[in-house]
Amino acid sequence: AGAAAAPATKSDLSIFTPGQFRYDFHKDGDLAHFDVLEANPARPQKADPVKVIRHSVTPEGKGVYDQLTCQHLELKLTRKEAGAARDDNAGDHGLQIETAHAVALGGDEVELKSDAEKLIAHGHDFLYNAKTRLTIFKGDPNKPDSGMWADSDGSIIHAREMQIQDQQGPGGKSWRQMVATGPGRLDFQEKKPEIDR
Repeated sequence: AGAAAAPATKSDLSIFTPGQFRYDFHKDGDLAHFDVLEANPARPQKADPVKVIRHSVTPEGKGVYDQLTCQHLELKLTRKEAGAARDDNAGDHGLQIETAHAVALGGDEVELKSDAEKLIAHGHDFLYNAKTRLTIFKGDPNKPDSGMWADSDGSIIHAREMQIQDQQGPGGKSWRQMVATGPGRLDFQEKKPEIDR
């Protein structure tokens, strides 16, 4: 008999919104909307962003955090168990995120930080689709000089748009394919190989 599979690790997700929160119920998936406060001339200071913090634990037992900040966030939520009866009194209603769409407003940016991926990324528009395992980060399409940039463990990419596709092959093999739309620039951080002494 094969070895027992390790139990699935749950992530703790917290969303902080300084402005309006709206939740729409739909048969094919609920929609949750989070916004910053509306502009107020009597309050000239910059409004706090919508903030998402996810805490998870690696297989080695190390706690890691992912953080996203934006001005508007929309989540599409679906049930984990297909065909299961809905229980509105349950804690999390058995929901999982199918898509996450974060947008910046005005001169602000969407910012993503990931401890697990050693990644920091900035742009105008962020979209993640859990079904297709596709992540898209891009600049403002209404501004010709707008783009995104990402720092992955010291290597930096500047582009109009970057798409990251998680791939799954036979035997459990997985990899990522990255496609960037130029004009852009890629700066590698060359790491010196360790020399045995």
